[in-house]
Amino acid sequence: MGSSTKPPRGTASGIADAPPEAWSVSFLDETVVAEVDVWPVKLRAALDRIVARIETRGLLSLTEEHAKHIRGRIWELRPRTDGMTGRALYVTVTGKRVIIVLCAIKKTQTTPKRWIDLAETRARTIDTGETT
Repeated sequence: MGSSTKPPRGTASGIADAPPEAWSVSFLDETVVAEVDVWPVKLRAALDRIVARIETRGLLSLTEEHAKHIRGRIWELRPRTDGMTGRALYVTVTGKRVIIVLCAIKKTQTTPKRWIDLAETRARTIDTGETT
């Protein structure tokens, strides 16, 4: 009877923070899978780490170092390693889903407009599950 239970540190109620609802990450189609398949192994591993973080901790756990808004519905994941930088352009859809619509290795300071335009074109094919 002498045991005292204290709430876990960092929680006001004593109830541990519940894990965020699960997010899922997928590629739009085989074209996008082929785009990432040509990446060097270390760069693909860097993208895999970002994807794993989204799936385990939620999309909002990412900082601008790993994800950044580009234009409209288009966002980018920003894996990098050994002086190489990849970009995985994505959109989010209902049900906490991230769909990667374009993957490329970045060679310039800014994300090329043609990539963004192509990502928007591909994203238009996705059923968002939202009603207007």
